[in-house]
Amino acid sequence: SMFSYPSVYPFVWFIFTFSSCILIFNAGIIHWRVPILFLKCLSVLFVVIYLYVGVRLAKRMEAELEWKRISSLSLCGQTEKMLPRYRILEKELDEDRYFLYNYSAELHEVKRYSESLSVLRDCRRLWADYDVEMLIAKNYQELKRYSEAEFHYRLASQMCPNRFMPLYQIVLILEKMQRVEEATIIAKVIVNKRVKVPSLIVNRIKDEMRKRK
Repeated sequence: SMFSYPSVYPFVWFIFTFSSCILIFNAGIIHWRVPILFLKCLSVLFVVIYLYVGVRLAKRMEAELEWKRISSLSLCGQTEKMLPRYRILEKELDEDRYFLYNYSAELHEVKRYSESLSVLRDCRRLWADYDVEMLIAKNYQELKRYSEAEFHYRLASQMCPNRFMPLYQIVLILEKMQRVEEATIIAKVIVNKRVKVPSLIVNRIKDEMRKRK
């Protein structure tokens, strides 16, 4: 469980530490005599620490509730108005990979591609993910920085080899860069690629690539 996603939450750290202390002291392995004064000082220290942690957790919970509120408003078409709130929340949630991805996606939505890339760099430091690489590539593509876009689309394709969209976007980029032969090779790969989950989008991509062969 130490390697699973719950270990990213402070509450789980607290429970793990507390449970470990109970197990150690009840196991009877350690035999020591501790002065009462030391135990009292230690108790006060723990109270202070847990108060601090409690305040931090309360602030974190408040920030996450605010994030939920503004993300809902953003979905209703108020993205531009919500961006200042995202900037404020970034100070509290700058280590939350999901928040950073959401923030960068909102920036991309309102065509602030350079700002979106800046946030995505922090997100990528915390999270190696297909969707992150795709969003980075889309930002570069919109900025007409095709070499960087191609690099990240290829990374996304390597992360999820069964996906068609990264390869499709690579074909479009290669054509814009006048690398027609390479685009044709990848188009053939797409046409011959086995479909894992049939969909209208995949069918459309395959039909379009057949015309390019």
